[in-house]
Amino acid sequence: MNKSLLTLLGVLVALLVIYLIIDSARDVTEQTESFFALDTNKVDGFTIINKHDTINLKRRASGWNLGEPLDYPADSRFTGNVIEKLATMDIETLITEDSSKASQFEVDTAGVEVMVFEGADTVAHFMVGKTSPDRRHTYCSFVGDDKIYLLKGTFTSQLNRKKKDWRDKSILEIDPESVNKLDFTYPDEVFSLEKTDTTWIVDKRGLLLDTDEQMVNRVVRSISRFRTFDFVDGDTVQVVDFSVPTLSLVVHTDVGDTYKFDFVPESAESKRYLIHKEGVEKALFVIHQGAANSIFKHVEDFKKKEHQQ
Repeated sequence: MNKSLLTLLGVLVALLVIYLIIDSARDVTEQTESFFALDTNKVDGFTIINKHDTINLKRRASGWNLGEPLDYPADSRFTGNVIEKLATMDIETLITEDSSKASQFEVDTAGVEVMVFEGADTVAHFMVGKTSPDRRHTYCSFVGDDKIYLLKGTFTSQLNRKKKDWRDKSILEIDPESVNKLDFTYPDEVFSLEKTDTTWIVDKRGLLLDTDEQMVNRVVRSISRFRTFDFVDGDTVQVVDFSVPTLSLVVHTDVGDTYKFDFVPESAESKRYLIHKEGVEKALFVIHQGAANSIFKHVEDFKKKEHQQ
């Protein structure tokens, strides 16, 4: 083997060694460091203090609930999103250890305070500050620690929701195909819609009428995916008069479940309706006039028209 070839091999080996050293160093620097360790299976509570409210969330066997005084189911999408975000809070870099910079990065009282619980233990207590200029990172710091970190991802908007936005807004959520009867009771009209096999009929005190199937299906879909946009809580729940509702509606399913709803106007001038759902005693649901109109149908609306005969 001639000298030039040996020299070339030596250079190649040296370059390979240098590459391996650099690559190894890069692997070390690219390792992700978590802001804090989180076992999502053990976490059973959060407290979020933002500019709007103090939100207490507690995991129960049936799912996540907002704590007292509401004691109401939480929106599973939002709680799931928060858990996912907290589990992936990775540090991009340490920004500063100067506590006087807290206001600059809004990790002071302008930020969102978060406490994470496992039983009686507080596993994390930190402030979520403002989003970085590139809109891809968030400034955070632990309560009682001067260090301010830049974390990967954005969290502030998810944690700054009002208390009512954390609530489960479902009034009813069932499979439309499972609905087999609807009982409508108005002050001046009482009737039912009943499904026989795949056909719906109107039953008005024994008078059976063919139906406009499209109209029936629209109403069934509306009531099966029924959501509120707001709630009424506290003492007001007890003083609202449901003795003569605008509509009393009972939904029946093919597995024997029934759901009863009473509707009254929020006020004489209001274009909103309050709904009492049987079995829910701590809250009333609020819907707009348009949502109410999609359900407030009468026999004439459901009857098959002459051109459909």
